[in-house]
Amino acid sequence: MDLRNTNSEYYEKKTISRYRGYYTQLDRLDRERARDYIAFSQMLQALVTDLFTKYSDSEGKLPYSRTKQTLNQVELMNYRSELQRIRQNLTQDKHLQELDFLISQNQVDRLSSVLNLAKVNLFSVAEDDSKALSEFLMNTYLDNFYKSTYELNRGLGIGFPIDRLTEGEVLERISLSWAESTFQEYIQDSKDRLQVDIRKTLTRGLNEELQLLTILKLLDKKVDKGYRNQKLINESELSHNLNESKEESTLKSNISESYILIATLDSRTSLTCRNIDGKVFKYADKKIGVNYPPFHYNCRTVTADYFSKEDLEEITRIARDPLTNQNYYVPANITYDEWFRNYVR
Repeated sequence: MDLRNTNSEYYEKKTISRYRGYYTQLDRLDRERARDYIAFSQMLQALVTDLFTKYSDSEGKLPYSRTKQTLNQVELMNYRSELQRIRQNLTQDKHLQELDFLISQNQVDRLSSVLNLAKVNLFSVAEDDSKALSEFLMNTYLDNFYKSTYELNRGLGIGFPIDRLTEGEVLERISLSWAESTFQEYIQDSKDRLQVDIRKTLTRGLNEELQLLTILKLLDKKVDKGYRNQKLINESELSHNLNESKEESTLKSNISESYILIATLDSRTSLTCRNIDGKVFKYADKKIGVNYPPFHYNCRTVTADYFSKEDLEEITRIARDPLTNQNYYVPANITYDEWFRNYVR
């Protein structure tokens, strides 16, 4: 049996074209998540504006000493009521425990009330970021796994059944730590750093008796930085997700033992990715960050199947039904839906 298309460049182009679609979907996700950051920034500015409105002096300045005065009973009741409202939307135990501790406090100063409300609102942003990214990675992992296999089967002209991935299996794969932490931990760490930036910025602004508008602009820049950090996490996780689902597709199909690295070559490409572009490695020897992407945050380098002479001989051998001794033939014009019905068990 002659294999239809054994040119690795064909599969590189198919991979890159498919991945462009996933990154377009990620852009839409980022834009949707931007609304939460805008809402958070508006909430933070309203809290700080209210602090100035109530307690600033006749010159519009708010002495730091005034912000450290304890909330009165009415203010404390309103503060606790807001914490309770936010608590209803949270699910993670560590966030709920922190909320319960804050609610139980009998004395809270004015500045701390603002910072605490900002902190717990960031809990909500973090949980929404994690949920949105998890759902996105689940969908792209499954889609890329099946479509990678489909493109290989259709391109080579051969195919054989593969086992359907369960939701639990995919969730386990996307939740694995491939760097120092899981993506959920990176998201929480990013929000913790944003919370620290907000506290430092507001405290410094009050100590220096800056005008309200100046402080609001500084805080807005910090929130924007937090949003951009989340975008980097999303892009890095997508890169890892696509390469891992592509690898699983290849190995489960017994199609190839090797991969070729494809860097996105433009002005943003890192020196590391430029130097490794086009190099071939075996899946058995892969080391993330060394010879397998991501090589750094915001890495756009991807992998594609590479066919050696030995791979092609092995493909011809294994693509045969052991009962009939006939090859599994896949027509070139087979649609994805037809392939899925016939080959995904």
